[in-house]
Amino acid sequence: MISIITGDIIQSRQAESHELWLNPLRSVLEKLARESGDRNIFRGDSFQLRVPAEEAFSAAFQIRAAMRSRGEVDARMAIAIGENGSDGPNRQVSESFGKTAITSGELLETLKDERQNLMFVSGDEHLDRELNLMLKLVLVILDAWSAASAEIALLMLEERELTQTEIGRRLDIAQSSVSERIKRGSIQEVLALESYYRWRLQQLI
Repeated sequence: MISIITGDIIQSRQAESHELWLNPLRSVLEKLARESGDRNIFRGDSFQLRVPAEEAFSAAFQIRAAMRSRGEVDARMAIAIGENGSDGPNRQVSESFGKTAITSGELLETLKDERQNLMFVSGDEHLDRELNLMLKLVLVILDAWSAASAEIALLMLEERELTQTEIGRRLDIAQSSVSERIKRGSIQEVLALESYYRWRLQQLI
């Protein structure tokens, strides 16, 4: 199974400079995409990313963290999972016309109308209801992330094995400061949801 995440930058035109969000967006998409054809930035402030289905929540949280780590910039995203279908594994995501890509794009338009910044669709009604309720709750955390908490969240999502001491060395701060930012940003709770999603997806398969 694959996931296609379709998103856009919220209030991109109000940013002091487009580089404020474009540089971190490019960087995080490059890290997440397995092939260059799995990522695309289009219409200036919109993007698509194709990743294995089990990596969908991690990828979405990393994108949000990358944006929030640069200040008040944020991203709205629609996560769809499904089969490759007629697209095949080698088709560029920018040329995708399979059901998963179409569903992701349609869901993003729904988000704009509902003023919600993150939703998930799999085609399984019960799974969608369950995970979207959890996403609504975790959005309270993500929307409140400071740049400092988002920076640490991004590192922890990218490299789950990092210790607080190692994170402190990376950021040149004390381990106690790392611990405080993790608690303040409720990052462990975000990681718990990401792990739960992977487990829940296995039950679906």
